[in-house]
Amino acid sequence: MILGFPCNQFGQQEPADAKGIERFLMERFQGIHFPLMQKSDVNGPEANEVYKLLKKEVADKIGVEEMDIQWNFEKFLLNREGDLVEHFSSKVAPEQIEKDIVKLL
Repeated sequence: MILGFPCNQFGQQEPADAKGIERFLMERFQGIHFPLMQKSDVNGPEANEVYKLLKKEVADKIGVEEMDIQWNFEKFLLNREGDLVEHFSSKVAPEQIEKDIVKLL
């Protein structure tokens, strides 16, 4: 399952409210086919709890104290149990991780 988390922390690219974000996605991408969560921060003290957990998992996996999301569209691949399998930068296209997703199905 894909979950989208709108965030305005990267170049102020997501200033709209929930309705505006949904409208933009409908116009630009002919809609979305995954749940869109409430807009929230992904870095800093007000970061979404989901992102706090995911970032801690990545930091532990790569052996650093903490990490921040660097840009829009970073991806986290979890298994059916909710365990982190892999983290992908925003430079990795969704098509590039398809084989990793298929392995987990």
